[in-house]
Amino acid sequence: MKLFSEIIVFLIFGVVTGLAQSPSSSEIYSQVESLWNNNQMVQLDQYLEDLIDQNPDYAPAITASSFHDAIFKGKLPSAKQKLESIKNDASANSGKYSDEFIEAVEGLIEELDHEIDMHARHGITDATLEANASAIAVRAAWGNDIPIQILIIEIANEVTL
Repeated sequence: MKLFSEIIVFLIFGVVTGLAQSPSSSEIYSQVESLWNNNQMVQLDQYLEDLIDQNPDYAPAITASSFHDAIFKGKLPSAKQKLESIKNDASANSGKYSDEFIEAVEGLIEELDHEIDMHARHGITDATLEANASAIAVRAAWGNDIPIQILIIEIANEVTL
């Protein structure tokens, strides 16, 4: 009987531990891509909020959160800072991330720098960007193209910072 009880406890612990695992990069990418493609912006917004709340130090979630900050909230400096946290972690921990992922992160940081500079040159403040942020408008402008901010999620290394 004691052995049976220990097996039950072990199984319950395994199930609870399994439920607490972070989703894979591919799972996150598939969900984000599906919601984006189906124009389900309210559901995508909620999914991304929940993802980062439940996985604040997980590289794929941080990458997705950067997309969320830029597209849904208009918070370009915050989006850039999140990507820089991954880049800084990669610099401090050689071999932790793939070269492909870090190159993509660096490319997105450059794009965000360019966009931040462009808005500054035109006198558009961070507060104005945030007030006018609209994922629906961005989705309409980009059409069926999947933005790099979503594509990078699939290649994000499944590590914590």
